[in-house]
Amino acid sequence: MNDLYYRKDSSHKIFPNWLRRLFRNKKLIWSVVLLFIVTGMITFSDKGLLDRYHLQKQKEEMAALIQQARVDSLHLQKQSADLDTSKFAVEKVAREKYGMIREGETVYKQKK
Repeated sequence: MNDLYYRKDSSHKIFPNWLRRLFRNKKLIWSVVLLFIVTGMITFSDKGLLDRYHLQKQKEEMAALIQQARVDSLHLQKQSADLDTSKFAVEKVAREKYGMIREGETVYKQKK
């Protein structure tokens, strides 16, 4: 009989009252769900932010490779022009790369 006149113990409730009221607001719940879906699509889709970040990084790496290839190309063009015009450059390449010597020269090799 005493249970009729006293408040029931609310400590066994899983969610507090403010959270229950929040879950009753259907527009807010749908707005939050829609916001999560749109954010996920923007971030993780094929044309999303993460993919854009990876493509930007790849573009920077490719630009660095292209720049290095241009430097190498200029160096090779200069070397080719030297070989076309300079007898000294031709002789240097012949000695270093092919081991050629002039007549009457003696070659001394150093032990490494």
